[in-house]
Amino acid sequence: MFAFLLDLCNADATVVSTPGLDVRHEMVTVMGRPAYIYRPNQTVMKRPSAGIFVLHGSGGVPSDMYGLGFEDAADANSFLVVYPAMASSRADEWGYTSDIPYFEALAHFLTKEPYRLDPERAFVCGHSAGGSMSLFLQNEMDVFASGGAVEAAVGHLESWNMSKSGHRSMVIWNHADPVLEEYAPNGGEPAYYNLTISTLRRHGTQTYSSRTPLPTSASVVSAEILTYLQILRQSFRCSVSGAILALTNGPVHLGRALEPLRHWFLFSSEMVR
Repeated sequence: MFAFLLDLCNADATVVSTPGLDVRHEMVTVMGRPAYIYRPNQTVMKRPSAGIFVLHGSGGVPSDMYGLGFEDAADANSFLVVYPAMASSRADEWGYTSDIPYFEALAHFLTKEPYRLDPERAFVCGHSAGGSMSLFLQNEMDVFASGGAVEAAVGHLESWNMSKSGHRSMVIWNHADPVLEEYAPNGGEPAYYNLTISTLRRHGTQTYSSRTPLPTSASVVSAEILTYLQILRQSFRCSVSGAILALTNGPVHLGRALEPLRHWFLFSSEMVR
């Protein structure tokens, strides 16, 4: 299987301009699928470099995630930002098990020049359907040292290997999110949150070790951080500033203008430490 993946890693890189942004996103093609790479100023890059794979949501494309703060965080902390693409553009969800070879091949390709991704410091996060996929990948793949999700629950549990311990995870959750309510099982959004917690913490206690309130604002009614102790290789850290264990002033699924979205880059910086 590994040899097969190596044969598929013959990718050509081109530079893609991003209108309105003074950044460079380089396109690479792996297994016939594109991904877009942001590299900060090479004079300050640490080699090998950490990398964060950022997954977009339903009906989206990689460029939806541009300009959320990841590029600024990469410049400040010297890491790569990787924006993978779905097998079918603008699909409702990622491929889960069928996408694993793509992520393995992409991560391996990026360990080469000129990117030199550190295989011990690759991380994955996403929003909505991308967040659900990120939680799946942190459980199924040792490629990623940790995972994170913004306004996303666990999904396709029939494809999860529940005997695995998974990796450190961070979840940002908005209790007022209408999409989480729409797709929730019986019991509504609270049941969806509890299912996510119980799945990620299935090998350890589901009682948090600390609870820290966060500032509120006109758009955020309440917010707090819950931290869980690390058990074996898995810990679950709820990190919120207007999302996880947060309640927004009105139903919102984290549109680009929503205040909590600016905390994506803080979240990404935390992951690479």
